[in-house]
Amino acid sequence: MELIDVVVVEGGGYEYYFLDSQIPDILRISKKIKGKFIIRVSDVETLNHKLIELSESKYLWVDYSQYANFNIKEYANFITNLYNNIDKNLELIIVSPELYDPSFITLIPQMQKVLPYNVSICTKKPELWSHYV
Repeated sequence: MELIDVVVVEGGGYEYYFLDSQIPDILRISKKIKGKFIIRVSDVETLNHKLIELSESKYLWVDYSQYANFNIKEYANFITNLYNNIDKNLELIIVSPELYDPSFITLIPQMQKVLPYNVSICTKKPELWSHYV
C-alpha cells in the first residue's frame, strides 16, 4: 500500500492537506483525491491556473522573497495582481514575515494595509495579526 492510500483510506476522517508537493505528485495523487493540495505561489513562482484546476485546490500558499528589501508598493502590486487573477473561491494563506526573520515583524502593519480581508495568516505570533483577522 502506498503512503497516499494510508493517508486517504486510513485517515479516519481527519482534515488534511498537502503543502509543497512536487507537480508530478500533485498530478498523480489528484487523480485519486481532489481538493487536498495547497498550491504555492510567490513573487518568483508563477500562478499556475491549470494546476489549481486539475487538483481542485481550495487554498493558495503565498510566499514573498523580498522582505529583506521590502517595498510596500511592490508588495501591494504583487498581492493585488495575485488577488485579481484568482478565483475568489480560493483562500489565500499569507506567510507572515517574522517566519523568515524576527526583525521583519515591523513590516506587518504595512502589509495589513494592503492585504484583502479574506485571507489566512501563517504565523508563530497570532497576536501581531489579531486586530487584522
